Amino acid sequence: MPMRIVINTRFLLPGRLEGLGGYTHEVARRLVALRPSDEFIFLFDRPFDPAFVYDERVTPVVVRPPARHPVLWWWWFEQSLPRVLARYRADVFLSPDGYCSLRTACPTIMVTHDLAHLHYPDQIPWLVRSYYDHFVPRFLQRAERIVAVSEYTRRDIIRQCGIAGGK
Repeated sequence: MPMRIVINTRFLLPGRLEGLGGYTHEVARRLVALRPSDEFIFLFDRPFDPAFVYDERVTPVVVRPPARHPVLWWWWFEQSLPRVLARYRADVFLSPDGYCSLRTACPTIMVTHDLAHLHYPDQIPWLVRSYYDHFVPRFLQRAERIVAVSEYTRRDIIRQCGIAGGK
């Protein structure tokens, strides 16, 4: 049965595909190619480049506000995103940037790249660190599945946040 897969593509920014953007690009592009029967909704937080609409089965949606500050992250993930997931009747939500929503019943797969905020707190601005300290453990608990980008990150999630290894 075809699925409606919604992907957080906030970091697909033309000319700036470093880090999370490059990862999101490769995962989203390949997922669309590997799942020809499924429909995809790509969620952007600003005007998008049509080059990131990889196929006619991809519907790009701009969700406001542009989320580049902890307060706006909260609004985007906890206020705007649940409404969009409900409106599009998402079967699954994939978030490749380490954030998810605590206010949606939609099954969620969250990618975690690291827990740097726990290991290098002095390197992270206070408000950003406070957001991460409060929300990251809750996101990890909430997600149905977690993709850790390395074995070190997987072990760190288990050790630091008490998350079961098979999640």
